[in-house]
Amino acid sequence: DSEVITEYGLEDELLNPVLKGRDIEKYLPPSTDLRVIYPYSDNDVIEKEQLKSKFPNTWEYLKENEEKLRSRQYVLDSGKEWYELWCERKEEIYQNPKILLPEISDGNHFTADTGEVNNYFNTKVKSIRTVEEYNLKALLGLLNSDLLEFVYRGIAPPKRGGFRAYKTGFLNEILVPPESPPELDELVDEVLKRNRQRAALNLAIMD
Repeated sequence: DSEVITEYGLEDELLNPVLKGRDIEKYLPPSTDLRVIYPYSDNDVIEKEQLKSKFPNTWEYLKENEEKLRSRQYVLDSGKEWYELWCERKEEIYQNPKILLPEISDGNHFTADTGEVNNYFNTKVKSIRTVEEYNLKALLGLLNSDLLEFVYRGIAPPKRGGFRAYKTGFLNEILVPPESPPELDELVDEVLKRNRQRAALNLAIMD
């Protein structure tokens, strides 16, 4: 969090916003104050000597937590460095426009990540990248529709409290029409814009 970043003076170049499932809401721009240390460059791990020399504060922070990180025996057994992520992803996954959704949700709560900010995310967030011929915002409108929510409820078994898991296997069962109404893109764009405006408001009554 920001307190740790400030306390240790962690270098910005290795820090990326990291979203959790709770950060994903229907049609709302995803945002988070949390950052992840991503010790990779061009999808290769940054070597220790380079970390020490180029990012000394981050290296010091990692060293302070080395014992905790080394306790992940499965990481060491896989031949990775002790400070690596267990299951890193290719950076381009995070650097392209996509649709995001929480893994566990009580309904179809999809939103757009336009790629303006390189939001990374943990395993409780799922992402959908569109093929070139399909408009991202139009697909978002379809996925958030009452009809496709009804369809998904017939595919995925319910959990306690009416929640469902949004898993790749279930999501693959959803069929969308090959073409969307031309006005859908504009309507979804308007919803996203208004939700961005609303999110920027201070809604605290005491303020």
